[in-house]
Amino acid sequence: MTLLSMIDNAKSREADVYTKFQQYDADASGFIDEGELACLLDDLNMLTGDGAKDQRFLEKQFIVADENGDGKISFEEFKVFYNAAIDLKQGKAPKTPVKG
Repeated sequence: MTLLSMIDNAKSREADVYTKFQQYDADASGFIDEGELACLLDDLNMLTGDGAKDQRFLEKQFIVADENGDGKISFEEFKVFYNAAIDLKQGKAPKTPVKG
């Protein structure tokens, strides 16, 4: 694989993640809020259906994803979190501290 093809692959993966970001940014604010993150976690089957347990899990994941603590998840933060969540779902060790 050449460097150029690796760059093309990376750009393609980033474009795919950006499409997901836009999908979950329901209010088109340019950020993901806690409710929008809940939709992502639910779609990834990471919620259990136990309201209180899911709420604690969601709050914990939001803190992990919101790296700068501004109360919203930017695309850069989403990209890291989403890739780690996908790795976790696929049984791979995530490269970031997403907690299952």
